[in-house]
Amino acid sequence: MPTRQPKTGNSAGTALMEGPTGERERIFDAFRQWGYLEADLDPLGFLQPSPHPDLQIEGEIADDARSVYCSTIGAEFMHIPDLERRR
Repeated sequence: MPTRQPKTGNSAGTALMEGPTGERERIFDAFRQWGYLEADLDPLGFLQPSPHPDLQIEGEIADDARSVYCSTIGAEFMHIPDLERRR
């Protein structure tokens, strides 16, 4: 079983597993937290998306996360404190 280590570079303070799964979780967590800033939420075009330093990530995993969290619709659920309910 992989060891768990604290995240670095993210203020969320959650833990992740080492390896490819951990990298995917780290990237998706960044987009869960900050993706709304780069999302296209204004149908009239008055408000432009704002880049965030934690989202300046390239690669297939980042593209997947960006398509989920930075497109024209999203759902906020990270504020739910109960882990089982949030899942």
